[in-house]
Amino acid sequence: MSSPLNDLNNYLQGKKKLTSLSWQDEESGPRHEVLWTSTCKLDGIEVGTGSGPTKRLAKAAAAKNALAKLAESEETDAAVS
Repeated sequence: MSSPLNDLNNYLQGKKKLTSLSWQDEESGPRHEVLWTSTCKLDGIEVGTGSGPTKRLAKAAAAKNALAKLAESEETDAAVS
């Protein structure tokens, strides 16, 4: 079973954009109830965010949102051309 993070990496590798991927991770809340927020960026531009009780889950949510946004952008580009 693949993960959103692997799917995003594979998608970007196919587009030759993997090296432009970066992450920003932040934690908030009390120690016993930390909430992680991850932001996925391509060329410094935010393409997805996600939150969760662990950094791994937050990153997975951000990757899933980024993939959805990138797919939507690709559909829009295809419809325009």
